[in-house]
Amino acid sequence: MPHAKNKELWSFDDGETFKAAANLHRTSVADLLVPCAHAGNQDQALHDGIVDIHRTMRREYAANIRKVGRNVYPLIVARDTQPEKDRLDVGRQGLGGIYTLYLETGETHTIQPTPREYERLKCLSHIPLGLFSILSPYFSEHGARTWAPKLASFGEQIAGALEKLPMRSSKTDPVDDISRRILSMSDEFTQNTLSNGNPTAESLESYARAVRPAIRDAMDIAAKLQIDACMTALLRWKRDLGQEAWRQLHVLVTTIWPVSEHSPRWQMFRTIMHPDTVGTHLIVGEGIRTDEDARDLVGRIVADRLAARLILGTEDERGQRMTQCISSRTDVVADSAYKALQEMYD
Repeated sequence: MPHAKNKELWSFDDGETFKAAANLHRTSVADLLVPCAHAGNQDQALHDGIVDIHRTMRREYAANIRKVGRNVYPLIVARDTQPEKDRLDVGRQGLGGIYTLYLETGETHTIQPTPREYERLKCLSHIPLGLFSILSPYFSEHGARTWAPKLASFGEQIAGALEKLPMRSSKTDPVDDISRRILSMSDEFTQNTLSNGNPTAESLESYARAVRPAIRDAMDIAAKLQIDACMTALLRWKRDLGQEAWRQLHVLVTTIWPVSEHSPRWQMFRTIMHPDTVGTHLIVGEGIRTDEDARDLVGRIVADRLAARLILGTEDERGQRMTQCISSRTDVVADSAYKALQEMYD
């Protein structure tokens, strides 16, 4: 279709940045050149060249530790939760241990030995923490009611679970007994708080004091269930692998900082791993999200140990200490930093 002649076009107005750019006509080339002629700065060029060397090192290092991590056998990754990619309910906790064994043959075996009662007891034990999380922001906000909808919803979940408990005698099932005790006291506290409209630290503490014996019973029974089931399964793996392979075993226990020390998984492996290697082959990794991340971390630790031995040496005390640093959680510059601090305060 031909364009219509004599048609007025929209008005072409120069933009503000275009108008401002007119100032550049009065700027000298020398002034514009300074930031662009970066290659002429020898010190900066040297620095950039060294940084580029380090970038290459990091790429090669990352590729190497990834391959080393897939060459460590046998390896067990001991998680407390399922990998997120393997379950729809990514917020689920309290599974008591998911263990994946990697073998040199390419075989991979994953087990989750802990019975469901463990998860139930752990979830019940967290109810006071849920109530704290909902109410504690309002302990100093007397008269506020914005907490009420969340508490009411949480209370409905508690009451619903209480209604689902079987009517059988608690004497025959201690898990049911603990469930009823925790749910009943939590339901009562929730209803009282909604009724009086005044959540306080004192009222939560009073409720917690009452429910505490049941929580402690739940923890003891849950730990017993976990240890019995997991140890039975892990000892079966130990028998199947044989003494020599078990001696070479590396274990990575994934965790987060608040529960990183003396977890049940760490305690179990500390008990059954070979005494000659448990100190170096039992590793706790914080913030690990996937098994692939776990294998990368193991690869880094194993590769760093050889690198430290070859590069830093063990001929003198300093070399030995630096090698130990690279082979542990201690920063390799720890001694140097401490020396510098001492010099500052001498």
